[in-house]
Amino acid sequence: MLRDEDTEADFQRFLRRVDEVANLLQGLNSSDSAVKEEAIAETEKRLREEGASREEEEESRTTVNRTVINTSVRAFPSEIKAGHSSGLASLKAQMEAFQECQNVSNPCHPLFKCQMDDPSVCQSGYFRCTQIFLGAPCSFVQGFLCCCGFSQNICAVFLFFQDMARAEAVDAGAFLAALEKDAKERAQRRKKNEQLANALKEKGNEAFREGDFALAIRRYTEGLERLKDKQELYTNRAQAYLKLHEYEKAISDCEWALKCNKNCLKAYFLMGKAQLALQHFSESRQCYEKMLQIDPQKENLFKACVNEANLEEKRVRDEERAAREVQAGNAAALSIQELLQRINTPGQDILYYTAGIRLLAEALNNCTGQTLFRTNNGFSILRNEPVRGAFCAERKSPAEVELCVSLLLLWQAACAGNEENQRLLLAQPEVSAQLPELLSSGTHEIQRETLALMCLCSENESSRRLLARQELSRFQTEHQVLLSRALLTELMGRFRRGNPAGTALPVGMVGSLCADAEDECSDGSSPENSQCVLAVLGLMMNLLLESNDTIQDFAVPISGRCLALLSHQDGRIVTRATGVLSRALPASPSAVQEVVKGGVVKKMLKFLKVAGQLTSSYAIKTLSICTKSSRQAQEELVKWDKRFQVLLKLLESENELIVGNAAFCLSQCLLIPGAATSLLDSNVVLLLLRQAGGDAQRTSVQENSAIALGRLCKAEPRHIPQLRKLNGFSILNSSMKYVHSS
Repeated sequence: MLRDEDTEADFQRFLRRVDEVANLLQGLNSSDSAVKEEAIAETEKRLREEGASREEEEESRTTVNRTVINTSVRAFPSEIKAGHSSGLASLKAQMEAFQECQNVSNPCHPLFKCQMDDPSVCQSGYFRCTQIFLGAPCSFVQGFLCCCGFSQNICAVFLFFQDMARAEAVDAGAFLAALEKDAKERAQRRKKNEQLANALKEKGNEAFREGDFALAIRRYTEGLERLKDKQELYTNRAQAYLKLHEYEKAISDCEWALKCNKNCLKAYFLMGKAQLALQHFSESRQCYEKMLQIDPQKENLFKACVNEANLEEKRVRDEERAAREVQAGNAAALSIQELLQRINTPGQDILYYTAGIRLLAEALNNCTGQTLFRTNNGFSILRNEPVRGAFCAERKSPAEVELCVSLLLLWQAACAGNEENQRLLLAQPEVSAQLPELLSSGTHEIQRETLALMCLCSENESSRRLLARQELSRFQTEHQVLLSRALLTELMGRFRRGNPAGTALPVGMVGSLCADAEDECSDGSSPENSQCVLAVLGLMMNLLLESNDTIQDFAVPISGRCLALLSHQDGRIVTRATGVLSRALPASPSAVQEVVKGGVVKKMLKFLKVAGQLTSSYAIKTLSICTKSSRQAQEELVKWDKRFQVLLKLLESENELIVGNAAFCLSQCLLIPGAATSLLDSNVVLLLLRQAGGDAQRTSVQENSAIALGRLCKAEPRHIPQLRKLNGFSILNSSMKYVHSS
């Protein structure tokens, strides 16, 4: 809307003039001579009238945003240049200028584009529109721009350019040169400021690495004074603020970083951390969700961050609930506090502490009890000198053994299903230092409870990572081997009560899951031995989920021991041994060759024929690993699985993991001459097409099935008619998006 009636009147008169001149131009271009003559006469009349009115017009001044604007109504540039030497030519030029004014309302016009971020586009828009409006009345220019949706500041800019251009005698070339000069000067200043800002950023990064976060913040701030739109400075300063626990400032800097770059992952990540520290759990998760929206490849980071937020929220809620229980005078809650106080009483004998620890372990039977144990410094129990001495003693007396077992049972009770407690336990230096010693001790009870504690902590991902980081390499010298830091290879055999040979095994050798095969067969019926082997295998399976380079050094003995366990009488041990194989083999081609020589292909095929779904999933994965790198494995699979009856049956499974690995095995075996021919007159094409064109969640199903089809038809062209009959080419074409270029 225009601001007053005079401005409205000016604008309406201008629009009428535009319409009139447009009609005149149409008449001048008319093929009808009479219409053209009439238009020429009207043109000459208007030129005379306009010349007379221009001489009578007075100049006036107005001020907009402290800028003096010349509002005198002058001719447009076309008239100034023409000098009225030719009335008709002058009118045509004027008409073109008016028409361009009309076209300004088009969103593609430079006037609209000048609002973009590109300075060159902006200057081009300003210059062209200044040319257009140079001779127009000030009220028209301001009114026109307002009608087009521009702010008063934009209007002021154009009016200022108009006044400047008139003052400089409308030298368009000089005006454009001035704009270009200004743009170059601005670019040079920005380049210099960017160099200074980068130097200050590096100084801030150096201070951050040295732990001087306050100095880092000062350097980042100085950099922002040079370049206010440098996103990296905001995120780096936010990270420093996080280190100093200034979370609100960190959030503010992240918001500024997002104004500079709306897709800045680091800004959302740091903001999520700051919101989490402020216990704004919903806001924290929203930040992490934004990360995933921007980059779906960050799914693992997203899951880890959300899991951290969920655990922190659970911790806070649990502690609030436990505090309410204490305030309400709950007897169970108060008894836990009392027991902890008694256990921390100095100067008592070992039996006193053992009894107290046993009672406390029994009291920790729910989440509230575990929380109270944590919040009342239960994990500081090792600071008690008698307890610490018994726990760390190299040669333990019977009383010290009993106290050590009681302490392990207490930790199991405190950590069962409680990730926060597991984290606190594994973070204690005394615990990480003693775990290998306890595992290699000659006391069966201590070994058993230590193994149980580690199995418990290996059930969730975060605690599993902590276990994998433990420095478990300090053993009694009689063992003369190291325990793998990542895999916690303990007495991987049988912790046989009263049998010194069982504890004299090389506990540091990863994969020593049992003693020699002969020993295993001799006492495999022992329930105690079976339970221990089961526990060790379960621990190994969990820890093998965490990738670690050290597994390469031990994959061969691990695989060899698992291969021996495949003949065990206990089906549960067979299943877990197969699972360990499927997770250990990818780390070592040498291990693959060894197990293939040991007959693993034939054993896996046997399991696939009769075993349940879990064992089958481990077995087919093991086969896919073997056939991927071993020609012998491919040949043996072709030999022992006649016409691929087992693999074809697996392709019909509802388990996508089994189907994907079965298709992969088949594709590898089709590299063997004659394998594709053996599948003639089978339904292999139908089965593979069904999987290649299906909607499985695992894209490896479509990918492996498509590759198998391609190799099948290449090795044996007689499969192609069946493929064509089933419209297989279009299905394959649609599934090619799942096949990696490699």
